[in-house]
Amino acid sequence: MSINGILSYAVFSRLSSSNDDGWTDRLNHLYTVFILVIFTIIVGSKQFVGDAIQCLVPPEYKPTYNAYVLAHCWMNNTYYVDMEEEIPKEIEKRGAKELAYYQWVPIILLFMAFLFKIPYVLWRIMSNATGFNVSTYVTLAVNSQYGPCEKHDERMKQMAEHLDKWLEFYKKVLTLPPRCDPEKQRYIAWDGGKRWYIIIIYFIAKILYSVNVVCQFFMLDEFLGGWFSLYGSSLIKKLLTNRAWGISTRFPLQTLCELVIRNMNNVLRFTIQCVLPINLFNEKIFLFLWFWLVFVSVMSILSLLRWFRLMTVVSKRISFVEDYLRLLNALCGEQDKSHVKKFVTDYLQGDGVFILKMLENNCGPVVTSDIVRHLWYLYRIRPMPSSAEYATQTQF
Repeated sequence: MSINGILSYAVFSRLSSSNDDGWTDRLNHLYTVFILVIFTIIVGSKQFVGDAIQCLVPPEYKPTYNAYVLAHCWMNNTYYVDMEEEIPKEIEKRGAKELAYYQWVPIILLFMAFLFKIPYVLWRIMSNATGFNVSTYVTLAVNSQYGPCEKHDERMKQMAEHLDKWLEFYKKVLTLPPRCDPEKQRYIAWDGGKRWYIIIIYFIAKILYSVNVVCQFFMLDEFLGGWFSLYGSSLIKKLLTNRAWGISTRFPLQTLCELVIRNMNNVLRFTIQCVLPINLFNEKIFLFLWFWLVFVSVMSILSLLRWFRLMTVVSKRISFVEDYLRLLNALCGEQDKSHVKKFVTDYLQGDGVFILKMLENNCGPVVTSDIVRHLWYLYRIRPMPSSAEYATQTQF
């Protein structure tokens, strides 16, 4: 299959069509996963289809012995000693130089891809439980940009009305035991805080993205023997000091293998020289992953901080919506300006602002401004009761 065929594969198209997150989230759960799967295919095909290891077998060995030696050296690890150094005589010192990672590289890469996908799966499951499908809603807004212009405003009005109904009527009703009359139930309706539910679980997903990428960085460091955390920085240091890249001691091509053969009551030990062509790929793959994980972690943490600021600072949410209202010339006087705060804090709340932010990220400011305009009109003609009023609505 060609590279173009892989890139246009239907599964990738389906994954990239999600419109309920931002580009930094897709950087984690889509592009990073895609890169890791491609690397898994490259390394795995080299291991299981090609020749992952070649060893210099003594000429007196029969051809059937060659396959045994290759399988033994591949499964039982090889170790690296520089050609200018003397091979240690103690077996323990040889074991300390073992390369114990190369057999597990495809599994580790696939496991990393799985971990990068988990926050996205949790976000989709939890957000769908709210009764408002953010992805479908934003997708409808995206598709509305490509239809006839005369129907655009009508579609925007319908989408605003749908969001208005969800914001207005998504309340909790609590059933209490009867006070006196056993045939009569008591109901208390109040604002259940559900309009902060979506943005909170999205923020939790953002935390998981950031924690995941940082933890995976150190997981690779542990897997590769404690040197991965400085791998990229050491290369940069070499380039800045005009030092040659040279042969990597982290991913050596020439290694040694200890072959132990039992012949009757005698145990014979041989040291065999081997070549690991797979390390040509491993070196470049893990070097790329070092820079990629640093980039993804920085972008994820910055995005997390931006969303934290939007959640916790009321003035940021108000200014976000107010900028659109000013752009639309919808604020006619001081009274309208005073209503903007209540429009954001009491009507839209956290989830309403979140949905508008998703519209802005995926559809652009034009569609977002149309939705804001219609929501502002619906809010003005039917003011929303305050939370205090909901708490006092009791029916006996």
